[in-house]
Amino acid sequence: MSEIEIYNLKKEIAGHILFEIKEILVEKGARIGLVGPNGQGKSSLLKILIGQDNDYQGKCQINSKFAYLPQLKPVSTMSGGQQTLSELQKSFESNAPILILDEPSTNLDQDWRQWLIDQLKVYSGTLIMASHDRTLLNQTVYQIWELDQGKLTTYQGNYTDYKKEKDQAIAKQAQDYEAYQAKRKQLTRDMHNRREKAKHFKKRKASVSVSDYKVNNFAGGYDGQEKAMAKRAKSLQKRLDKLEEVAAPSQETQYLFKSVGALDPKSKTLLNLEPGEVMIQKRKLFDFNTFKLKMGQKIALTGQNQAGKTTFLRGIVKQIYQGYYSPDLKIGYFAQNLRNLNKEQSVLANVSEHSLQDIYLIKQVLASLGFVDHKLNQESGSLSGGEQVRLSLARILLGDYNLLLLDEPTNFLDIRTLEAVEDFIKTYPGALLMVSHDNAFLQSTCQLELKIKDSHLLWPQYQNKYKDTLSKKIALLEFRLQNLVMDSQANLDEIKALKNKIDELKHKEFE
Repeated sequence: MSEIEIYNLKKEIAGHILFEIKEILVEKGARIGLVGPNGQGKSSLLKILIGQDNDYQGKCQINSKFAYLPQLKPVSTMSGGQQTLSELQKSFESNAPILILDEPSTNLDQDWRQWLIDQLKVYSGTLIMASHDRTLLNQTVYQIWELDQGKLTTYQGNYTDYKKEKDQAIAKQAQDYEAYQAKRKQLTRDMHNRREKAKHFKKRKASVSVSDYKVNNFAGGYDGQEKAMAKRAKSLQKRLDKLEEVAAPSQETQYLFKSVGALDPKSKTLLNLEPGEVMIQKRKLFDFNTFKLKMGQKIALTGQNQAGKTTFLRGIVKQIYQGYYSPDLKIGYFAQNLRNLNKEQSVLANVSEHSLQDIYLIKQVLASLGFVDHKLNQESGSLSGGEQVRLSLARILLGDYNLLLLDEPTNFLDIRTLEAVEDFIKTYPGALLMVSHDNAFLQSTCQLELKIKDSHLLWPQYQNKYKDTLSKKIALLEFRLQNLVMDSQANLDEIKALKNKIDELKHKEFE
């Protein structure tokens, strides 16, 4: 018996078909990643699987015990990361034969995301997981379910395999479309030529005498040839009508910026901070050496939750750190809980009134974030919470700024939208300092990564040195541990404490 059985499933919302699935059987040990644009029903499908949503047609049956992790919102006593981690630990401790997870890596920092990957790798049961975390999908699943435009399509392999197959399908569609257009032009041209020739048979050529023309025309010679040409033209028209239409493939978006306003500064160095400390309520979070940013630089800022990343960005916005700030510096700051919208204005007006870029580029970016033509004139106040976050991001990305400070810009973005934002950032001519726990996103968009480790901000050239120092420290502690174990007089609690310290340092070594 299959672990999960789905037959003729149809889910509707307000009379609109959200999705239809003819048949899906999930066997024991399957590892499935569920992907697709936001709003296509991924969370709804998971709720149907666990029996939380019974408002559907068809059959959906789960035949084993399961643990379910929904998308979580932070509560007052716990951060989003703490809450997600607590629920994940409960799910793993349940030893359920089926795990159903909805965006489990949201709010987790990179260390805990790695912990999640490690846990899922050793989990032997059946896994179904909705996620936009490509690193997580690549390392933990062997099948992809894509839910898009009301249809569920299955692909074998991890996310990279799925993306490769999708890209190959798009390339084939482009070839088929080109062949279709060429055939259509050929048939149209031949049909037009036949019709023109049929018309000319009624006209006397200069080389034919008047008397010969009259004889042939009276005998029906020209009329017969005209009818033959018309018949061929009609036959070509039928072939043209029967030609199976091939849809045009999606075009890769090219973002073309104008060097205007803040994107055309006189100074290429936007800021150069002196050594300083990042503080919150008189408590030191981390220190940093000189910190310099130039036009075109794109830098990732990583570290554990509550290490001080957001506090550092806010300090740069307020220019509280000592150092040089270019007179041309204009900062655009994006944060999840920061709203910069005029809710009475339309989607398009909220962005265009604060941008010096061409309206075509503005519409391109808005479309890539899910705001297609019919949404451009919608009042911003009527948008969902996730849509308002995406619109706020668009307003920052396209604003008259030359330094973008982006704090977790990938939340609320599905993979397709996330990849569009990646393409935008790659072509953005200004500078960028970004906080994100999405490792694939950072690797795709940033030139270098700064890490906060043990209350220090480390540039790449110091990160290896830090690891070397850490390795030496671990080696010394292990030598001390061996001596303690050999000492019959040694305190057991001291041995345990030393072993825990070594384990903690080893965890840091491999971050």
